[in-house]
Amino acid sequence: MHIFTYDLTKKAIIDNSFRHHYSESEFTKLPVYKIGELFLDFINHDFSYYEQRRKTALQIFEKYSTSDYLKETILLHFPLAKKRLLSLTELTHGSMPNALAFHLVCDLFPCVSYAYIDAESLRESDYTEIRRPRYDYFSLHRDFIENFVPCLDVNICPTIQESLKKYISLSPKMYKTSNEISFKEVTFIRHLVSIFELNDLDYKITANSIDFTLDIEEQFRIREQQNSIINQQINSTDVEIIHGYSFESIREALTCEFLKMLELNIKIKKCAICDKYFIVNGHDGECCDNLYKDTGLTCQQVYADHNYKNKRKKNPILKEYDKCYKRMYARYSSRKNLSSEKYNSWKEEAARERDKALAAYAANPSDTIIEDFKKFLGNK
Repeated sequence: MHIFTYDLTKKAIIDNSFRHHYSESEFTKLPVYKIGELFLDFINHDFSYYEQRRKTALQIFEKYSTSDYLKETILLHFPLAKKRLLSLTELTHGSMPNALAFHLVCDLFPCVSYAYIDAESLRESDYTEIRRPRYDYFSLHRDFIENFVPCLDVNICPTIQESLKKYISLSPKMYKTSNEISFKEVTFIRHLVSIFELNDLDYKITANSIDFTLDIEEQFRIREQQNSIINQQINSTDVEIIHGYSFESIREALTCEFLKMLELNIKIKKCAICDKYFIVNGHDGECCDNLYKDTGLTCQQVYADHNYKNKRKKNPILKEYDKCYKRMYARYSSRKNLSSEKYNSWKEEAARERDKALAAYAANPSDTIIEDFKKFLGNK
């Protein structure tokens, strides 16, 4: 069972699904996400390729479900996944259709919102499960973009500052005074003992403690004594209580996170460079801080660079200076009658004249200042 706990104070989501695997000192290893992180990763993901492959799989299932050529047809349409599909059949009890359904969903990794995706159910259940709306991530993505994102986007209805008020005003059910949304809440109480610590304890107490006996009643009696010792030791440890939510689908999980974002008034904006949404953290920047493609620069740095170049292109003084600078640097780098000493001397003089021309043009823009500077630079 997947259990997610929301800490509104720290604006965090703790994935407690496998908390029982960790000792108390290892709780820092539990997956923790910022509220909004999984939601944004989902809406920023392109599910078109997934949907294309899912439709292909559904067509194959419909046409060849009772055919002896089902396995061969799957491998024919998914040649790049052949090796993986064959290995996955070991996990799906020999079922190639189940392996394909499992593969399609697992292949969404490393989309972070994968934490919400229940791929394991496909491994055990019938492959036709992938027909269900819960696995139609393409339509779900479109639905969230159309109905939820506008409530968080600062550029939509900017006059409404609070996300929660914006949600009420934009909601298609605005004729209602309230909307009820419910989720399954889970609470469990446990001793601060991991399953691995429990196994170690069980092994220490039971392994080679007494000689083996064939008497069944004696075996039960001994095991009860051993369990009593184990329970005594476990009962001496601290106890914790954990509250969280268990979701039936990724739609439920993302909706719950969206509501937490509304509650915390978390706002988002679409990046002017990569077109992906990011959380606005108290600044009016137009870009996110993610790396842009293979430039080695963040979107913010790329945006600043674009603005810098545009600014230079618009300023006639800087435009003429850049034109001459490129010409002189080309002569210097190719060693055409321009020594290092002459090049450095020119740079110093040109920079001084540039600054004078910029100041004069800013005070009183005129063509005369531009022409005089062009003449100094030797530009045509």
